[in-house]
Amino acid sequence: LFAEGIDAHPVSGAPYVASIRHRTILEVRADGHVRDLGVSRDWRVGALLGVRVAPDGASLYATTTAHPAMQTSHAADPVGDTVVRDAILRVRIADGAVTGQWVVPDDGARHLLGDLAIDAHGVVYATDSYAPLLFMLRPDQTDLTSMRHPLFRSLQGVAPVPGASRLLLADYSHGLLRVDLDTRTVTRVIDAPGTTSLGIDGIALYGDAVIAVQNGVEPARITRLMLDAEQ
Repeated sequence: LFAEGIDAHPVSGAPYVASIRHRTILEVRADGHVRDLGVSRDWRVGALLGVRVAPDGASLYATTTAHPAMQTSHAADPVGDTVVRDAILRVRIADGAVTGQWVVPDDGARHLLGDLAIDAHGVVYATDSYAPLLFMLRPDQTDLTSMRHPLFRSLQGVAPVPGASRLLLADYSHGLLRVDLDTRTVTRVIDAPGTTSLGIDGIALYGDAVIAVQNGVEPARITRLMLDAEQ
C-alpha cells in the first residue's frame, strides 16, 4: 500500500489513508470494511501523500506528486499529457472525484508536497520538502501562494495553532519551528534538555502538546512534546 497520510472524519470517525503506490485514498469504516475512493482513475493523480478532511466534511484535500513507487498506469488522458504535477487536490468523499487541482508553479525547481493541514478559516497549508517552501491556499483565491525562510530546509508536518495566527512546522534537519503568519517570522522552538525535535515527520496538535512521528532517530518512535506558554 505504501500508506503515507492519514486523517479521521470528525463525525463518523472513519480514517482516510493516502496510498503512494496505488494513487488513491482508502476509507476505513467502523465495521472494518475498506472502501477505495477510486481516485487513481483521474490521470492527474500521482502518488498521494498528505490527506485532510475539509471543513465541510464532504471533501478531502490531498497532496500529489510523481513518485517511483507509484503504479504508473493512467486512465485515458483527454489532452495527451500524462505528466503528474505536484499539486493540492480536492477530492469528493462520496465518489472520489477530483473537484479541484492547484498546481505548484513551474519554476524549474524540484518539488515534493508532503504533508498538509487546514485551519479554522479553511486555509490549506502544504509543506514542500524539496524546494523548500510553505504553500498556502486560501478559500478566496484561485492560486497557491508560498513562503520561504532560511530555517526551511526539509519541511514535513504542519499544524495550525487554534485561535492564533501561527503554525508549527516540523523540519527534518532543523527541528520544530514556529511560524507567525502575520509577520512571516520563523523561530526555532527550543528543545527541552536531553531531548531533540530533529527527525520529526508528521505532527498533530493535541491540547498543549505536539504528537509527532519521529522517524529520523533511532529507534523510530511516536513522541509527545509538551509546549510551554510561549509556544
